[in-house]
Amino acid sequence: MKNENVKVNETETVNAEEIVKVEEVVEAVEEVPSLPIYVERTVVHTNGKKYNNYFVRSSMHGKEIKADLIAGDLGGYEILDLAFGDEKKKLLGIERSVRLDSAGKKVRYNSYYIEGEDEIGVTFKVAIKPRETSDRTYLEYIIAKEQKLLELKENKS
Repeated sequence: MKNENVKVNETETVNAEEIVKVEEVVEAVEEVPSLPIYVERTVVHTNGKKYNNYFVRSSMHGKEIKADLIAGDLGGYEILDLAFGDEKKKLLGIERSVRLDSAGKKVRYNSYYIEGEDEIGVTFKVAIKPRETSDRTYLEYIIAKEQKLLELKENKS
């Protein structure tokens, strides 16, 4: 690629090398250190059918709160059940990423997953996400609370 100037969003002129650097940033993924947040699975019976419900829980102002989680897509429920196996809970995995929005601005976001393991020891990740906006709010609160508790514990040491 030659080093020529390219017009971006008609407000800023950058050269092609800078565009490549931005694309590299967009693909950056950072795994967040493990926090003691567990995705739990319960069985719900509705209309004579059995469904699994996934959630994380904590407390706020002395009351229990839950953030409902769903598979990343409709086909994800089968692999999600396989990842859980016979277990009732799995550690929540968090990855932080950066992407560009339609205006060319960097947007930071979290993606969530659980890890499963097959019978010969191969591990795999299954994407999960909050069911509703309120569940996202609860999940973000639970993560922030656990990070704060971990920070307080480290400061006491």
